[in-house]
Amino acid sequence: MIDFSSAELGELAVHWVGNKMRDEKFKSFHELADVEEDDTREHLLKYFLSPFKSSETYQFHHQTDLNLNELYAYSKRIFRDKDSFLDFSVEIAKHLYEHSTHPKIAGGELCVCLFKNVNYDNKMISALGIFKSENKEVFLKFQNKKDRFKISYDDGVSSDKLEKGCLILNVEKEDGYKVFIVDTKKNVDAQYWK
Repeated sequence: MIDFSSAELGELAVHWVGNKMRDEKFKSFHELADVEEDDTREHLLKYFLSPFKSSETYQFHHQTDLNLNELYAYSKRIFRDKDSFLDFSVEIAKHLYEHSTHPKIAGGELCVCLFKNVNYDNKMISALGIFKSENKEVFLKFQNKKDRFKISYDDGVSSDKLEKGCLILNVEKEDGYKVFIVDTKKNVDAQYWK
């Protein structure tokens, strides 16, 4: 059983991953994302973790040697050496860019995060999250300006609608870790994580 009530957001890197087959770009950033307010951290935790309620789990695998599975190898290095987080978040983004070849996969922000204090089977563990946002929504903003309201808009990602996510728990390393996935687009042809 997984419980996120004590989970904390650690490092967070954001990169842009387009669709290589449509000549969309890949852009990596070599600094961690800046999250200053505690309220923003809480919204991010809810956005990233609340969709993972399913008990269906996966594991990384490879036909000949598990260490040849790129995402397994990157995850293993991050869990072992948190100082390598930013470098390997870039490698994860590059790997997903190289495999974003289905025409239905859209470009978007790729967030790679480390979580601590995730309760899994009554043990506090760390977890690595990989999340992709492809669709933006328009939000209306109402601001009180003296005796009247100013109404404007902005576009962004709804904190209630994680589109694509992969959560890798730092348990059962020898068997390929415990991996949870979320993909709101059930299109069999474009299953991003599998």
